[in-house]
Amino acid sequence: MTYFLVKTTRTAQRLCRVFVQTGVLLVWIQPAQAATFALPNAGDSLIDNNQGLPHYVKAQQEDTLIDIAVQHLLGQEEVVRANKKVDRWLPGAGKEVLIPSSYLLPDAPRKGIVINLPEYRIYYYSSATEVLSYAVGIGRVDWKTPLGMTSVVGKTQNPTWTPPASIKEEHRLKGDILPNVWPAGPDNPLGLFAFRLGIPGYLLHSTNKPQGIGMQVSHGCMRLYPKDIESLFQLAPVGTQVNIINQPIKVGWSNGNLYIESHPVLEGEVLTLPQRVEIAAVLIQKALNQQLVSIDAKVLETALKESNGLPTLISNGGVPVEILNLEVPADTPAAVEPNTAVPEVVPAPVIVDVPVAPKSITPAPVIVDVPVAPKSITPAPVIVDRPVIPEPAPKKIVPKVIPKKTVEPKIEIPVKQEKPVKQERVFENSPMPFPSL
Repeated sequence: MTYFLVKTTRTAQRLCRVFVQTGVLLVWIQPAQAATFALPNAGDSLIDNNQGLPHYVKAQQEDTLIDIAVQHLLGQEEVVRANKKVDRWLPGAGKEVLIPSSYLLPDAPRKGIVINLPEYRIYYYSSATEVLSYAVGIGRVDWKTPLGMTSVVGKTQNPTWTPPASIKEEHRLKGDILPNVWPAGPDNPLGLFAFRLGIPGYLLHSTNKPQGIGMQVSHGCMRLYPKDIESLFQLAPVGTQVNIINQPIKVGWSNGNLYIESHPVLEGEVLTLPQRVEIAAVLIQKALNQQLVSIDAKVLETALKESNGLPTLISNGGVPVEILNLEVPADTPAAVEPNTAVPEVVPAPVIVDVPVAPKSITPAPVIVDVPVAPKSITPAPVIVDRPVIPEPAPKKIVPKVIPKKTVEPKIEIPVKQEKPVKQERVFENSPMPFPSL
């Protein structure tokens, strides 16, 4: 008898006829289920179902990285980040694609549901010995998923959906008219299962568009694959604690080794490399808890630059080296204490080129080469040589001497009277005289 290994895709469905008509046995490979992990020992954070070995699959001719993500119930961005050198849309037949299979648990209480937005992943602590992990889609930049602590206040199977007016208007502008109430069923945008959270208007639900899992595409709600939400729906009761966090960088232990896991920040947020180094330095110092561990500075820097979302070993097991002491701000979440004992003999201090913040009473900011405007200096008054014009000397006032008027004696001389002569009167500026009247 002939055996074929066939994935449950459209191609596999078309091959059903071959099985019926020719009797060829088809061995179906179901897509991966939500990962279930054993909780690590106290103080450790790494969960891994592949014994620390990378897990690769070979792409088919028609596959995209998004197809592969859906087949393995992983987030789209999660697979793309882990395979930065592989073409997202055309990996090519036979191309090996890395399937993430290990994670560092977030730095949060291991209770209920923890959703870390930058890694598009949910952690559900179902018991004291087990944790389940699911890929999740979250709110886009203009409809951000809120952060904070809440709980499951209701569960609905086969929910209907009443689109809010804002969403109806958004769809109307695109020519897509939504009904006032969307009936229950597999085509419902909420899928077949929904959790109602204590934050009004926000749900944790299934979806009819699985390609959006692991991306910022929703109106704030969080989406899971249909199979994942069905699993979680059966496990998590009403009242389950839900903690929504934003941790793009995680640090944790595993069997005495220190790991870091770095993710890109959410759309609309900015985190520079110096800021990443500063955050990593604080987290590493917390994880060390006065221990002496050798850190590979180059590997650490590469992990922060690439931010591929994969746990990366940063302790190299060499001669113990003291990391510069940093006090942790009070508002930084408490780290899980490692179970590695502090060595009794402290080696001589060794200077190491590790990109961490310098020793100070409070965490010192990372010094970045940024042009800084010089301090303003008030210029001294400038003395200009101007010619000085002397003031004019006051005039000397000389009293005017008025001579006394000499009065001469008046002598009367007799005058012969003549007959008056008639004279003409002349007007000033007149062209011709006028006779006087």
